[in-house]
Amino acid sequence: MLPASTRIVALAFGVAFSTTFSPTVVVPNFPDLTIKTRESLSNNTILMNWYFKGPRQRMEHKLESVPNTSTVILTECDRGSYFILNEQKKTYLVRPVDEMVAGDPHKTPDRPGDTVDVTVTTDSVDTGERRHVGSYEARRVKTTVTVDPNDAAGVQGSKMETDGWYIDLPGRNCRSDSAQGQTMLMSGTGHHVPHLVFRQLGSARQGFAIEETVVSTQAGVTNVNRTELVEMSERPLAASLFEVPADYTRVTAP
Repeated sequence: MLPASTRIVALAFGVAFSTTFSPTVVVPNFPDLTIKTRESLSNNTILMNWYFKGPRQRMEHKLESVPNTSTVILTECDRGSYFILNEQKKTYLVRPVDEMVAGDPHKTPDRPGDTVDVTVTTDSVDTGERRHVGSYEARRVKTTVTVDPNDAAGVQGSKMETDGWYIDLPGRNCRSDSAQGQTMLMSGTGHHVPHLVFRQLGSARQGFAIEETVVSTQAGVTNVNRTELVEMSERPLAASLFEVPADYTRVTAP
């Protein structure tokens, strides 16, 4: 239910890419901050509202075409929990924050059967350009992720090119790093199982995207996703914004 960064359409399994590894759980101390973005997809628009205060954060995920429904996630790094709210049913689900930071982003599950190598190359370059948004400094980073084709595994070649402006928000999602990472989905439809071999070139950090354009190409089809900054405010926020409403009922399953 976390915000998706899926860029290449596929079927079988997902791979997360990040220039930062092995994050640990931390308790941040955010200054009050509001960030609102709009992500334009091929068939829809996603509105994202982020609120930060001390060790807490609130994320609201809304489809513009369905204005009366949204996903709300409250994260309490100081208490080690995050809460998924259903505003329509007035229920909430509690999960440990360890789930947000666990795992190696370059590790894929063990899979049975014969395997063949599929090379994934990531190149990330800091252009050196900077601009100020409020009291934050944004940097421009260009990232390219290329998947080499492999007929034996049934994997098509693909490329994902990202050009974005990023700010640092250490402690976001209770992580020790502020890298946002990217996700690419691919399918293995051949007679052998893909074994991913990661190749890292440039390793410039990304971060929290306030503006981003992602161009993904696979099988001759190109998709473009754009994220734009709608609002960024450092005005004080009420503590109640980061608490589960008293009339909500706890559930054990989504």
